[in-house]
Amino acid sequence: MKHRILTTLSALALLFTSCETKVGDSDYPEQKIYLPAAVVNRVYVIDQAYLDSGSTPTEGAPFQFVADYDNATFSIPLSVYRSGVTKDGDVNVSVWLDDTIIYQMYEEDILDENSVTILDVDLMQCTDHVRIRSGEDRAAFNVVIDLDYLLDQSRFKKKFAFAVTISSEDRKITEGYDTVVIVVDTQLFENL
Repeated sequence: MKHRILTTLSALALLFTSCETKVGDSDYPEQKIYLPAAVVNRVYVIDQAYLDSGSTPTEGAPFQFVADYDNATFSIPLSVYRSGVTKDGDVNVSVWLDDTIIYQMYEEDILDENSVTILDVDLMQCTDHVRIRSGEDRAAFNVVIDLDYLLDQSRFKKKFAFAVTISSEDRKITEGYDTVVIVVDTQLFENL
């Protein structure tokens, strides 16, 4: 009998408390954009010809580069991603090559200026704008480098660096993920 009374009281208590359940509003993080290649100390190193598909920061591109010998181009696939709960709205993103950060990395001994040379911007092509479409979480683009130049410099085992930076008036940038320094070690051509 005592057990039945306790069970009934417990059921009534549960019934009354569940009727008074309140759901509180929550603030969700706003959308931001970022370069996933900037994840590891802002430096993305390309120094091997064959890596597993998890080594590229661009979804859907299981490779770090494409060496097109017929067209003498060395293409590096990159992407700008959107974070946040929703994928609503187009996001216009400016993209440019800016080597200022490389000089800072020289001063901070992150890169050694005696072994890593800044790649001349005249040897590269990069779009100046991408758009993350509403409903999408990323926009892909390529940095294209003169392959003949890289091949020529590979006999000296040169390492080249350049920086890609993004900005947007539509969304904030995740702090620290607006610029990536890409280092291309020409020794990788020994295995191609």
